[in-house]
Amino acid sequence: AMDNSDGFAVAYDPEWRTVVRGVRQAEDPGFAIFGGRASMRELIEEVVLETATENHQAMIDLAIRKEEFEIVCWPSFPQSRPYLRVPWEEAWGFQYANLLGGSREGVRQVGGRDVEVVDVHVGGMRDYNGIFKLHTGIKIQVRDLGTREVFELDYLDSIIEQDGEFKVFLYKD
Repeated sequence: AMDNSDGFAVAYDPEWRTVVRGVRQAEDPGFAIFGGRASMRELIEEVVLETATENHQAMIDLAIRKEEFEIVCWPSFPQSRPYLRVPWEEAWGFQYANLLGGSREGVRQVGGRDVEVVDVHVGGMRDYNGIFKLHTGIKIQVRDLGTREVFELDYLDSIIEQDGEFKVFLYKD
């Protein structure tokens, strides 16, 4: 609203390039994610099992925790730069809401069926300063053990990896 006002100048954002890069420069926090699984496949199989049994709490337990988001992830995200003044708690609120909604979407997609993981496709990966990696565009092909039907699950949006530990970063609804 003030863009055309006399004497108004947009404040300079010294870290504007992080938006282009998609990663903000950050130091190693000296804190690691915990309670993850030793491989992406192991994590995905456990997520699908908990989804099939409609165990929402176990699905959330397989995901990143608030302190992991704050300490490990947030400093490397472009949205965390001081110019924007976005508090990490606000970002976590959206993240957690998506985890909850996405866990419900997963239960809707699986529908309580007895399924097994057939194949997994990962669309991409981004390295965040060597601190962690985000694997995105996860597509899980499963087989219904009763009907033998093969179908795709897409509610598991992304997986975080740090030092050989894998956790759900985001479910989507």
